[in-house]
Amino acid sequence: MSELLQELRSAASRLRRSPGYSILIVFVLGVGLGGTIFMFGAVKDYLLEPLPFPESGELMHMENQDLPGGQDSIEIRPLDFLDYRAQQSSFEGLAGFYSGTVNLSGAGADRPERYDGAFVSGNTFSLLELDAHMGRLLQPRDSEPGAADVAVIGYSVWMHRYGGDPDIVGRTIRVNGRDATVVGVTPPEFAFPVKERVWVPLRIDPAKIAARDEGTTLEVFGRLKDGVTRQQASAELNAIAANLAKDHPETNRDRSVLVKPFAHEFIDAGARATILTMFAAVVL
Repeated sequence: MSELLQELRSAASRLRRSPGYSILIVFVLGVGLGGTIFMFGAVKDYLLEPLPFPESGELMHMENQDLPGGQDSIEIRPLDFLDYRAQQSSFEGLAGFYSGTVNLSGAGADRPERYDGAFVSGNTFSLLELDAHMGRLLQPRDSEPGAADVAVIGYSVWMHRYGGDPDIVGRTIRVNGRDATVVGVTPPEFAFPVKERVWVPLRIDPAKIAARDEGTTLEVFGRLKDGVTRQQASAELNAIAANLAKDHPETNRDRSVLVKPFAHEFIDAGARATILTMFAAVVL
């Protein structure tokens, strides 16, 4: 102990003799450690943490590519989505969605409000393996053309707009100017695909789509079946794409399919490389 105290006194004496240099060293170490801790947090949150869903590593995102045309990331057209979904066997199911604003009014709230929302196929929540906080979530029957208008609201919307009303499930609200029944509330902190808080059924009626390249394009994801690899799923979807190109050359020529982990849709290869490069820089 005496030797340790002697070393500490000696170190303090040297620091007092060179205060400017000592402050500089402390500053450099502080900035370096702070930057390293910050970047480690970024790597952990963006690259290492799995998506907040059960077995999230089995969730895959699919998109079209037209490499001869110079397009490497193309959302899926509605009729193509229906064909992929019907013909594939590698996934427990394929779900489609697109994001957009949703206006809510009625049900006793004081004023209309606009929220980030998503139009999702009825199997979306089952593929995410999510349970409702109250009521139920969307089901495949909700996406059938002609089905009753329904909506699922986020926990924060339920608390802030509707005051946590325990009788909200079953009430009629106005969604984008149409009456819709609230069928469920999602768990706290749930948001999908990014920050959306209201979900309504995506409905695709082939009879109302005049041409194959018409309709709002979709983000598409699925959950791999047990024992099926991403490579196997990719091979199957590309075989389907090749058949679609034969059947519809005017719209599907040169279209292939890229299958990647769902998390990579939001943190692409360029962003991942940038984050890792910055982490390496601050560590050094």
